[in-house]
Amino acid sequence: MKSKLIAVVLSFIIMIGVTPLVFSALMNKKFDSMLESLKKEGYKISQIEDKSSYLKTDRVFEVVVPGKKIDNTGYVKDIVLKVETVFKNLPVTDVKFFGEVLKIELLNKYDTEILNKAIKDKIKFVVVTPNFKVYKYKVFNNKIVLEDTKFLFDDVEGELLYPKKNTLKIRDIILGSLTQPIMFEVKNFLTVYKKENNTLSQKNKFDFFVTLNSSKLSLLNVNIDNIAYFSEKLKVITTIDIKNADIFSLLRMSGFNLKFDLDGVDAEMIKKLENADSESAKQKVALEILQKGFNVLANLNISHIFVKNRDLGYLKLDVKAVFYPTSNILEKMQQSDFSFLDLKLHLETTPEIATLLMNEAPEFAFLFAFAKKDKNLVLDLEIKKGRLFVNGEEI
Repeated sequence: MKSKLIAVVLSFIIMIGVTPLVFSALMNKKFDSMLESLKKEGYKISQIEDKSSYLKTDRVFEVVVPGKKIDNTGYVKDIVLKVETVFKNLPVTDVKFFGEVLKIELLNKYDTEILNKAIKDKIKFVVVTPNFKVYKYKVFNNKIVLEDTKFLFDDVEGELLYPKKNTLKIRDIILGSLTQPIMFEVKNFLTVYKKENNTLSQKNKFDFFVTLNSSKLSLLNVNIDNIAYFSEKLKVITTIDIKNADIFSLLRMSGFNLKFDLDGVDAEMIKKLENADSESAKQKVALEILQKGFNVLANLNISHIFVKNRDLGYLKLDVKAVFYPTSNILEKMQQSDFSFLDLKLHLETTPEIATLLMNEAPEFAFLFAFAKKDKNLVLDLEIKKGRLFVNGEEI
């Protein structure tokens, strides 16, 4: 019995001793697998230090994030991070990534020097994962001063379910001038990104403020939803809702809703547009997209528009456009030949808002001259096979 007990105790001691080594190997295998996956996506990763011990894994890496991952304009070339990965070599543990931005490489060398001087030791974060699938992250609060501009951010945190879902919350973002009385602020920012098969969706919610001297612009309870369906053809639906808008006390709006639907764009052409490396190349691809044809639907509704606290009423605008495939679209546009386009426009508003629009843009006077006038104004405009119709009559 005594020898069995000794054997059990020895086995337990050996198990305790071996467990950190075994678990370390398993966790490092998962971690190395994640690194290889990132490398295949274009990230450059190199280990610069290994501070691991018997009971703890502690490895330091330099990670180069390609600029195109966050910026399609090409202005950001690379972002260089220092990331320290720490986890205990025990069966139950979280993996922690302590990181900081070392450098942001921009297309312009002078801008690069100015920016990196400002962000040095300023942008630090921590990421925690129990399984390399769910990542909770936090960016530490800080203030960045770039020449005559200050940038502050508070309570930045989120959760990433790789690669399907990302949730980001930011309590406060402030961008202000140190020399001019102007400040931009975003409060209570929330964004949720999801990816499922051939569908991408992103929901954004926030409040937005601009302060100029003692005047203020405010957009309260802003909701912006985007959803994209990918196949051979691309379909994108964007919805913008703003509960209340106050533009420096000169103009107020409530119940603002805009929906934009783009359908039938060649998906390969979108990839081509994203990979275009110059403005001229992008314009060339945009022309190709236009020549291949697509459909557009747009709906704008504003419940109330106020000027100097006077309620001028509502505005409703519906637009449907079909761009048919054509090979010489620029020539046709130069010749005022719109046979490649079918367009329907329906506008409803009050006489007071029509007067406001005409005062701001006299071109509206021509259109409103054809509007049906009752209590409110109704205008139906149609372009079909190059012919213009207003309220059903050809012009």
